[in-house]
Amino acid sequence: MTEPTPTISATRAAALVCILVALASLGCQRAPQQPAPTILLFVADTARQDAVSAYGKATESTPTIDRLAKSGLLYRRAYTNAPWTLPSHASMFSGLFPSEHSVGMTRTLASDSLDMLAERLQRAGVQTLGMSENDWISDTFNMTQGFDHFVTVKHRQSLAVFGRGMTELLKLRDPTRPAFVFVNVMDAHGPFRYQPGNPFLPSDFSPQRARAAADKYSRSMCSAEDLSDVLATVRALYLDGARRADEKLGWLVDELQASEKRRLITIATSDHGHHFGENQIIGHQYSVREELLLVPLVVHGLPDTAPTTIDTPVQHVDLMPSILGWAGVAMDERLARRRLPVANTGGVRPSILAEFSDTAENVKGAKAGMLRLLGLARKRCLPEHRVFGNMRALIQYPFKLIDYERYSSELYELSSSTDTRRDIQASKPEIAARLDTALEELVSSFEPPPGDPVEVPPVPSEVLERLRALGYDLGEENGKGELQ
Repeated sequence: MTEPTPTISATRAAALVCILVALASLGCQRAPQQPAPTILLFVADTARQDAVSAYGKATESTPTIDRLAKSGLLYRRAYTNAPWTLPSHASMFSGLFPSEHSVGMTRTLASDSLDMLAERLQRAGVQTLGMSENDWISDTFNMTQGFDHFVTVKHRQSLAVFGRGMTELLKLRDPTRPAFVFVNVMDAHGPFRYQPGNPFLPSDFSPQRARAAADKYSRSMCSAEDLSDVLATVRALYLDGARRADEKLGWLVDELQASEKRRLITIATSDHGHHFGENQIIGHQYSVREELLLVPLVVHGLPDTAPTTIDTPVQHVDLMPSILGWAGVAMDERLARRRLPVANTGGVRPSILAEFSDTAENVKGAKAGMLRLLGLARKRCLPEHRVFGNMRALIQYPFKLIDYERYSSELYELSSSTDTRRDIQASKPEIAARLDTALEELVSSFEPPPGDPVEVPPVPSEVLERLRALGYDLGEENGKGELQ
């Protein structure tokens, strides 16, 4: 009797073939899966876009960012969603517009109900580390949700002190896990100070002269006086601050590239810009003009991505979904649609929205977790300065609408071939009407801010003093529940 011929399954046969081929040529090997990256989000506080030399309007102010931009992605039209630190970072961390998260709009304490970037990453197994030189980004205002380790340190640390602090933080690094590292540095933030070796001032420039210019600048809101010399000096102090912030980024990138066994993705940006006398405004309050909203944004280290300059307008709410995507974390379709483009592919992007709440009028006292931002007095300001009341800006490039609570709206064309300071609403009423409708529809689509208002403990005195040193006037409540 003939024995039946043994048979093998197709799967086993394919495996046998693979083994035989592998013996001959080491074939049929599966390419090893790339480990999840380490992601660095570095915020050079207050560094407006033209302070970064990669954009061509400053000279050798930010060599580290320039180097990252040359081999990465430079976003030429990147916008913050708020012109000051607290709501801007809340938008970066939450992926929500200021009216949606409400932080810095009606309260200073971030709600526990916000699902922040670090929390989402933490749930996905990413180690989350943070350091901030800015007290707004701290436990005090509940902005550290989801961080495994977070330290808030003295602002404007020297490079050496910064390096020691970051070294201690990175000692907590678990190399078996991917990491998200957030850093905010304050070197470009006012009050502006003279530092020896400032390359943007003449070598014989007097420190006393620099201090006098900075002091006069701080008292020049809405001044009609010719401040050309003062502004030139303050601008030089400011650029030196941007340079020192860039040095810290360089140190940190070098450290992470040397110590990490994973791909490093670096995001360098700013939370907002600054006014240097444009429209007679100084500082970064009471405005949604380009000087405050247009920020640097460079992304470096993305796999399979050619270096390029991205002309597509983007905004800070795009950062959260982008970081989640690069970390391999799932997200809903609403967030996924906001991911940063990595090439100039055209297509329609969501409208850019920036919001400013006049907290001096809308926000209650410090005992309720609120504050008044009156570091720059407006007593000389006139209606033509347009610095009072709430305001919003909507950009559908190249057009930008500014909607004021107290003044008539303005329309600007942002093309480089036009005067971006000239209101063109009278000549293009149909475009103004279209953007006004789009703004109303967008804002009306927002859900109520998450969580009920909560009673907040008084801000610690040491935090108040550090914020006052940065020009923020946080008053006490009077008998009417108002700040004074």
